[in-house]
Amino acid sequence: MTQSELDDSGNNFRAEALLHNFRSFIEQLEERSGSHAGDMIHNGTVLDGETISQAPERFVEEYLIRPMAVSLGYDYRPQPTGIAGIEDKIPDFSITNALGTVIGSVS
Repeated sequence: MTQSELDDSGNNFRAEALLHNFRSFIEQLEERSGSHAGDMIHNGTVLDGETISQAPERFVEEYLIRPMAVSLGYDYRPQPTGIAGIEDKIPDFSITNALGTVIGSVS
């Protein structure tokens, strides 16, 4: 057995969790879209909602952004309302335990 480097992903819970999140996202993408996933990764093809049976923005938020935010220890709030300065708009998500206001929109 050899000693691992300090920054190996297995030595850092959050790094390992992020790798797991990313792998899960890719697996879900491949399961839902078949060869379309490879075309997106290698050829820059745009994610097609009909292919994955879900709005692409919602798919990315559900299977990538939310799990990664939670793995990093952030409190994730979907579709928040009442944010000062954008009262007429509803962002896709906000992070409630960060310094300052953090809002995001997936497009």
